[in-house]
Amino acid sequence: MQITSQYIQDKLTENLKFTDLKIQVIAKDDAFSYIQLNLECQELKQMSMVKSHQMILNVFKNELESNIIHAITINIK
Repeated sequence: MQITSQYIQDKLTENLKFTDLKIQVIAKDDAFSYIQLNLECQELKQMSMVKSHQMILNVFKNELESNIIHAITINIK
């Protein structure tokens, strides 16, 4: 499986279903195994940090467990 910025954006959009979600994906390497997500979303911002991060990490549960993605940094504005 090839991870791309578009793959990450599509997966977040399909799973989170927030109407005001804006996504910026920054790859820390060519394989997208270390990524930074900069998200703008009022609904996520209103959640506790733990709950919002758990929700986002759960979207990539399979990729994290299989080590396709090694680390995700999450910033919510």
